[in-house]
Amino acid sequence: MSIDLTGAWARSAEIEVRAGAGALALRLPEYAGVQVGVRKGVANVDAYGLRQMGSTYTNDRFGQTETELDIDILAGVGTIRLVLEGTID
Repeated sequence: MSIDLTGAWARSAEIEVRAGAGALALRLPEYAGVQVGVRKGVANVDAYGLRQMGSTYTNDRFGQTETELDIDILAGVGTIRLVLEGTID
């Protein structure tokens, strides 16, 4: 499953993503503050352009912008790929 959250956000949002088995890819906006919390079973997380603290990933703008995305991922088995816009294709 692939979810593209890039683009301009007019307001902050709380987003919940539930994924079972398989691959999950999230493309995240460059200009909003982003925080991603990951609750996982047997899943690997690959994060690009984000800092990791435990099971939470944030970009440099989190806590510094009016518009923020607070994303909660619940995943079973597979790979989670978090890509901040502008870091890799």
